[in-house]
Amino acid sequence: MEQFTLSLVYEFGSGGDVIVKEDKVDIWINDTDGALVQLEREHYSLIEGEECEICAILSVDVDTEICIRFKIFKIKVKICFTFHQRSCGIFRVEDNNILENPYSRPITLESNDSRISIIGNGSITIRDNPSFEATVGLDNMTYTVKEDNLQLNVCVVVFSPTTACPIAFPFELIFAANQGTAFQGRDYTLNDRAVNFGACSKKECLTVDIIDDDLIEDTETFTITLQPPSQDFTERIILSPNVTTVAIEDEHDATVGLEEMSYEVNEGDSIEVCARVTSPSISCPISYGFSLTISTAPINAGFNVVYTSLRIKQVSTQCT
Repeated sequence: MEQFTLSLVYEFGSGGDVIVKEDKVDIWINDTDGALVQLEREHYSLIEGEECEICAILSVDVDTEICIRFKIFKIKVKICFTFHQRSCGIFRVEDNNILENPYSRPITLESNDSRISIIGNGSITIRDNPSFEATVGLDNMTYTVKEDNLQLNVCVVVFSPTTACPIAFPFELIFAANQGTAFQGRDYTLNDRAVNFGACSKKECLTVDIIDDDLIEDTETFTITLQPPSQDFTERIILSPNVTTVAIEDEHDATVGLEEMSYEVNEGDSIEVCARVTSPSISCPISYGFSLTISTAPINAGFNVVYTSLRIKQVSTQCT
């Protein structure tokens, strides 16, 4: 609305008597023409923790202040036009310490001025700081399991960030088993299997099946490696620690004894004294090599008999 003053000057009278009079009238003119406003750009981009300048353009010059707002999320920022057709406001998103994929939000223009018409809206894409990473790894560097436990839970933990929702998107990791002295299918069962993390998940576990057999075995080991599913896996998730060693302890007992309860031998001769695994009674009761010493001492005699030793070991697939 604009205002100006109209002055009216007039004369009246007759003969030599002339009277001059001036009247002033204030006139107000309503502005019936509207203005169009729109974002300077349809799309903006912002990194968390930084600021973004968002600008709007007015279609006409103004000689008074006209204000509008832009809204992102629930945040409203006021921008005003005064003798300019372009005005800007600052929008900032604080770093939330959550690893997340880029996401877009609408930018909405609002005005309570009936003379202002909004032409379209826009959007903004918000990204994590490129240096922000998450650390995910195995919760133990070593595991020990008894063979008769039959199962072992191996877990993966998100170590950082330590927020309620550390990683806001789902991802997958692969468990790969590497044989050592323990063998796949004989001592344990773990094919290369996937562990899936849902959005905001902090810990996921996978079960390794332990095979309980009747063999008498030394402690056997194998390793599990945590791997990304493909080369396209995000570099912002660091896998550490990503290798663990699993030790399988055997709980079976074996009985080993002399083959004969008594032997006879003539002086000056030699005799073979044998030991035998009496239990468990399977084809290969003890799967690792060990040694025994057989010693003798005479009864009611004044001399000692020199002892000999016997090594019992697995040869090829046969066990003595």
